[in-house]
Amino acid sequence: MKPAKRIFCLAMSAVLAASMGMPAIAAGELEKKETVYTILNPDGSLSSQSVSVHLHREGGLSGVADESSLSDIACTSGEGGFTQNGQTLTWNVEADDARYSGSTEKQAPVSAEITYRLDGTEAPLEELLGKSGRLSVSVHFTNHETAVVTVNGQERQVCAPFFTMAAVVLD
Repeated sequence: MKPAKRIFCLAMSAVLAASMGMPAIAAGELEKKETVYTILNPDGSLSSQSVSVHLHREGGLSGVADESSLSDIACTSGEGGFTQNGQTLTWNVEADDARYSGSTEKQAPVSAEITYRLDGTEAPLEELLGKSGRLSVSVHFTNHETAVVTVNGQERQVCAPFFTMAAVVLD
């Protein structure tokens, strides 16, 4: 396989899915769940990032307002859709659920650092292309979502729990 094609395949296969399963409760008990999809370059730097949002409210979403800083927002489910005024989305959906997606330039809640080793020796991917041997790819995740909370009278920094998955397709 040509080096450029390998780099493209590796870049597309290094997909990080950071599932933000933290519901945001708003007026009328609106539940909001976000899933962040991040595509990385072979060196671990950000290539693109999109967010999928699921809204749920018993009794329907008609007239419910939701704040979103996403760009290129598209309704993916929910007959009636929404109207947008700045960062406010007002839903015209009679059903209890609606989904939308968009892109963001914000820092992902979880980032990744990718390292490559060939026969135990760490090297940049560019130096490994075309060589043979035992390849080891390591992905180190860093959680950026933290908060300071008080536990038993002491302030502690805690990280938001995320389910993170990485998928890599190798030739």
